[in-house]
Amino acid sequence: MIEGTITATLLERAAPGAIDARKEAAGKLYNVSEFAAEVAQAAVDPVPAGHTRLVGDVSYFTEYAAE
Repeated sequence: MIEGTITATLLERAAPGAIDARKEAAGKLYNVSEFAAEVAQAAVDPVPAGHTRLVGDVSYFTEYAAE
């Protein structure tokens, strides 16, 4: 979820508190500029084929991947 986007806004309308819950779970939400910087960094520092670059606190994702 990227703070300030229409997706985040619509999710918040559909489920009030969704943004705060995601911030709590992830530690923070990136805004559009911060996320764009991560995308630009990925363009100049690509990961190997078949890998995925995660942005932010990856523990949220890796906890569930292990299950």
